[in-house]
Amino acid sequence: MKAFGSVIIACLSILLAANFFLSCNKRPCGAPYVEHYQEVPDFRGFDADLNAKITYTYGAVPGVRIHGDSATLSAIGYHVTGGILVLRYKKPNAVHARPVTVILTSPALKTVSVAGSGSLVMPVLSAPELTVKMAGSSNVVIGSLEAGRASVSVLGSGNFIMESGTVQQQTVSAAGSGYADMSNCDITAAAVSISGSGDVYSRKQTDVQLQQTGSGRLIRKE
Repeated sequence: MKAFGSVIIACLSILLAANFFLSCNKRPCGAPYVEHYQEVPDFRGFDADLNAKITYTYGAVPGVRIHGDSATLSAIGYHVTGGILVLRYKKPNAVHARPVTVILTSPALKTVSVAGSGSLVMPVLSAPELTVKMAGSSNVVIGSLEAGRASVSVLGSGNFIMESGTVQQQTVSAAGSGYADMSNCDITAAAVSISGSGDVYSRKQTDVQLQQTGSGRLIRKE
């Protein structure tokens, strides 16, 4: 009977140790979750290379709000140079590169560059011109875009989705494995270059000029 009890205790000890290991693997043990907000100089574009869930919204006051464990937040740096907000880990391959939540605000937006992993959501955008550059596995979703010209470059495995909007001139370069979907948008004319394996989706009504050297396809939807 004592032997049986010893086995039960040993099993419980193993389960507790495993649970402790898994919880520590999610975030540094003892590192509390915190939120940091800071106003920054005005920016009209941002360049992010993080493991993060990023949301951009218009706001009168440019600012950065980050939520995550304190160890990860201390490993992230950001600054504005030439009107571009740059967000990076302070050290390459940061040990504490765990996912964080980032909310960015500024009065206007012209350029976006994302790398790393995670996602970027921009619910509503309106600009004369917009440039989006994607690398890594980050996905980018624009809820609604009103623009005269828009340029999208997909270099990694991340996907680009534009859920609605109106664009006069659209340029798309698909050089990675991720796809670009603008099939729900009213786009007058588009220049599409496909040199990777990712597909590009557009409406049949869009006047498309296609250059294709990769295995990806141009898929036209009603």
